[in-house]
Amino acid sequence: MATKPGKGKPFPPRVYRHGSHSITLAADGAIKVKAGDTISKYCACLYGDALMGWEEFGRFVGTTLKKLDDPNKITTGETVYHMPTYFASISVTAITVTDATRVASVGNAGIIHFVTPKGSGAVQLTAVISPDTPATRAVITWDGATAVGGNPLASTVPRTAAGKFVVKIKASGTVIQELRVWVVWSTITAPTGAVVPVSDAHRGGVEFPWKFTHRITPATIITDADRPALNGPMNAAGPVPGHAKTHIVNGNPLGGGASLKWDCSRQIRLKILDPKGFLTGVMTQQLSFPADDAEGNDDTHNTDEDNNPYDNFHGDIAIPFLGVLVPVDLRDQLTSEDKPFLKMPHAMGADGDTVELRMHFREFTRLQLGTKWNRISDWFLWRVHIKLRRTAGKWANNGSTTAADNAGF
Repeated sequence: MATKPGKGKPFPPRVYRHGSHSITLAADGAIKVKAGDTISKYCACLYGDALMGWEEFGRFVGTTLKKLDDPNKITTGETVYHMPTYFASISVTAITVTDATRVASVGNAGIIHFVTPKGSGAVQLTAVISPDTPATRAVITWDGATAVGGNPLASTVPRTAAGKFVVKIKASGTVIQELRVWVVWSTITAPTGAVVPVSDAHRGGVEFPWKFTHRITPATIITDADRPALNGPMNAAGPVPGHAKTHIVNGNPLGGGASLKWDCSRQIRLKILDPKGFLTGVMTQQLSFPADDAEGNDDTHNTDEDNNPYDNFHGDIAIPFLGVLVPVDLRDQLTSEDKPFLKMPHAMGADGDTVELRMHFREFTRLQLGTKWNRISDWFLWRVHIKLRRTAGKWANNGSTTAADNAGF
């Protein structure tokens, strides 16, 4: 008579009976063979059908659990295994990681998320399993990650390109833990700002409006139903770098530069060319950028930033006269703007006096992972060179420039 395939599913540990037969199934699928036992009796006890599931039983050959070559040949005193139950008994009890941060889950709570900025090298994942034996290690494989030689419980995911990496830990082909490794990066773009002379009855000078878009990759770190929980307020236990410092021009504390986990930020260096000392005590010259690449020393507030990508528009836009809908999703974007300026009181100085400020900026994106702030973009370099001269009793623009570089400091 032909056998029938089993259902490939585990059974809970207990005593199973069918007629006068009984077996004791352990949590790991082990069955101690008694005198008179046969695989057909085991099938009858589990499935109620002596011909169903013969292929689901195996024994260890060395450290490998193999399907029985001949189900008719089992030996009193040996241990055979119901293989689906055995593989289901292996569990991942912990994951350790290097060069990434574990972040709580949105969506499927069973998926573990790790996030890291793009960089050199790789994220290493190491699983802790139970039971941890040579036999259970021998059946562990990784999908979506590269196994580390000599250690079946370890694997790596490269950090060299931004992306979403779906990683699955399997025991003999059965997924026992699913992970996501998110390598995140942001690309900043901006049209070159304008040079705008400004003047009124009391002051004259120039201002430079700039607007920036920070585009996050992969966008799915924002849009996926199953994603890391990076929305919401920053962790107050991890203030921004330099939070106790003050701005070199306005004197406000840098600690006010972020309120959410995602943040547009900026660094500044400043050279003052002021022969008559008009600006002495007004601002502080700083000839170098901060050493900490996540410190925004030109970022004291966020009213000129949109740091919440989750609420950005996503939907269809109707194209007039064409009768079509175009899908648009802006949830991969942060935006910021800045408008450096200098306005001098006309009552100050004499005709022919000059003032020059060289402000160089490094626009960047930062992300709080745990309590640590990380720069997650290349620098977007830009500058304003302010040149003012007092002529006919008024201060006015005298050849100021702006550009997307840090040249001419």
